[in-house]
Amino acid sequence: MDRGYDRNTIYEYVQNIGHHFVTRLNDNRYLIHKNRRIKVPDLAKRRKGKINFKTEIQGKEYSLKVSHIKVKLPVLQDMPLNMVVVYGYGEKPMKLLTNHSIKGKDDVLRILKSYITRWRIEELFRVQKEEFQLEKTRTMTLSSLRILYTIMNCLIGHYSLAIEKNTYHTQVVLARARPSNNLKKIKFYLYRFIRGVSRILSFDTVGIKYFHKIERRSNQLSLL
Repeated sequence: MDRGYDRNTIYEYVQNIGHHFVTRLNDNRYLIHKNRRIKVPDLAKRRKGKINFKTEIQGKEYSLKVSHIKVKLPVLQDMPLNMVVVYGYGEKPMKLLTNHSIKGKDDVLRILKSYITRWRIEELFRVQKEEFQLEKTRTMTLSSLRILYTIMNCLIGHYSLAIEKNTYHTQVVLARARPSNNLKKIKFYLYRFIRGVSRILSFDTVGIKYFHKIERRSNQLSLL
């Protein structure tokens, strides 16, 4: 969860329903460490990052240094927590709070990777807004909007599978997008694939009538 969810009410709710969480901490947050109430930035300075980890975030490579420290929340002192401190992403260290247990290096990296996944989810929302114009969609009913949203997600899923298979058909669609950048420099192909499909469909002037039989009803009235 992002820093907007760094709230006591959120932590209490998650604790009550028995779920796990990974939240990015605000710098004005206080935590308890060894029975002392310490501000998050001051506590983070005590860990300089013993674990080296290379990853890619939003298309850019980072060499991170990661450490963790056992803490508690003032409002939930019975709940054991861990603060993961990440150096190398931005000028200030990134501080994550989690109720996942940490027994070693693998657990620390698993928590960090789960938070990084959040940016990938946000990229999906960006695709929905930019390529499918989701925010500009208007329908008469909420049910119709839900149907369109489901169809859109099915298309995104289908396109993602096609990109993953990387067949000749996939390469043809990507080539139709008239790209400005070389394919080798791109690591997220979904935007280009969608634009390639749009480019191909722009040449269609007859619709689906040659692909799907459409029933034509007679205008003549019947008494039967």
